[in-house]
Amino acid sequence: MVSPHALILGGGRLGSSLRTLLLPQDPSVEIWDVNPARATSVRPLSEDVPEANFLFLCVPSWVLPNVLSDVVPYLSPSAPVICFSKGIERESGKTMDELLPSLLPPHQPFALVGGPMLAEELEQGLGGIGVVATRSPETFQKFSALFRGSCLALASTDDLRGVTLSGVAKNVYATAIGVVQGLGWGGNMTGWIGAQSSFELIEIVERLGGRKETARGPAGLGDFFATAFSPYSNNRQAGVAWAQTGLCNQKSEGVISFTFLSSLLEEAADSLPVFYAMKRILIGCEPMKKVFQELLYGKKETL
Repeated sequence: MVSPHALILGGGRLGSSLRTLLLPQDPSVEIWDVNPARATSVRPLSEDVPEANFLFLCVPSWVLPNVLSDVVPYLSPSAPVICFSKGIERESGKTMDELLPSLLPPHQPFALVGGPMLAEELEQGLGGIGVVATRSPETFQKFSALFRGSCLALASTDDLRGVTLSGVAKNVYATAIGVVQGLGWGGNMTGWIGAQSSFELIEIVERLGGRKETARGPAGLGDFFATAFSPYSNNRQAGVAWAQTGLCNQKSEGVISFTFLSSLLEEAADSLPVFYAMKRILIGCEPMKKVFQELLYGKKETL
C-alpha cells in the first residue's frame, strides 16, 4: 500500500489547520504557497506535485484557474484533487462543479468539500463536518482514511451541484447577517433574517439543480449557521464592516459570487426577499440602511 502524501495548495488558515489534522496520518504533508512565509515546502511545484497522491486546493475561487494551470502538467493521473474553495470563479462565472472538470485532465479523480469547517475551530480541536461530494466511492474512502482519528467528521454525497451551490449561497447570506449585525439591529431582527435566509438558501440550491436534502444538511444550513454567526467568518466580518464603514470587501467570496449567482437566478431573485435586498445594495447601489429597514419592517404583517 502506498503511504499517503498530501500536498496542500494555499497556506491560509484552512490549509494550515488541515495540515495539523493530517500530520498523524501523513507526516510528509506539505503546504505550498506563493508566499514563502505561509509555506512549509520551498521546492517548486514541478518537484512537489508529482510526488503527491492527494492534492488539496485551499485557495480562493478567483485564483483557482491560475493555480491549476501551474499544477496540471505535473499532476499524477491517479491523485485525487480535493477542492475546498466555495465560490464562483469571477472571470468565467463557473461554479466549482463546472470549473474543476473544465480545468483538470479527463478522468482525473476529484471531490468538492463543503460543510462547517471553520479553520480556527479545527486548530483548537473543536471539530468540524466535511461533506465530500464525489462520484467516486474510492476517492471518498481514500480521503476519509487520511482524517481517521481526527476531529473532522466526514460524510459522502454524489450531489456535487448541491454542495457547490450551498457553499456559494451560504456566503451570500452570511454577508447579509453581517450587514444586519453591523447596523446594530440586535438578535430579534437577526433571527428573522437568519430564518428567512435559511428558506431562501434551500430554494436557491434546489432551483439551480442541487438537492433539497443537501441544502438542509451540513453542507447548506450547517455551514450557513457556522459562517453567519462565527466571529472567525470572513463573510460575516465583511458584512459588518460594510455596514459600519460603507466599504465593501471585494475579496469576500460572498460579494464576488453575488453578481454571478444573481444572473443564474435571473428574475427569480426578486422573489427572494433577503437576496433581493442584497441585490438592491450591491447591484442597484441603494442605501443599505433604507433597504434593510424596508426588508425588515415591511414584513411585519407576515411575522
